[in-house]
Amino acid sequence: MGKIIDGKAFANLLGQNLKEKVKKLKDEGITPHFCVINIGDNPASKIYVRTKKRRAEKMGIIQDIYQMSADTKQEEAIALIDKLNADPAINGLMVQLP
Repeated sequence: MGKIIDGKAFANLLGQNLKEKVKKLKDEGITPHFCVINIGDNPASKIYVRTKKRRAEKMGIIQDIYQMSADTKQEEAIALIDKLNADPAINGLMVQLP
């Protein structure tokens, strides 16, 4: 029989580990900065992205959300990705699609 894992306790442990890593980075003068590009108007995606933003902020991570409409052209999304990738203050990027 498989082992039952307490998901909430495990998530809290991971969160605490991440918070410690963020603190070490900040002590070195690096503030983690993560951007999310949310394409489309899917309500579930918007809730997911907002929830992740709140969690990131609790960890001490700056998170920006860039909302793009569902009819965004690929070239527009790529231009934003290129712009964010060129910013040395940004450490991570995620594109959220429904």
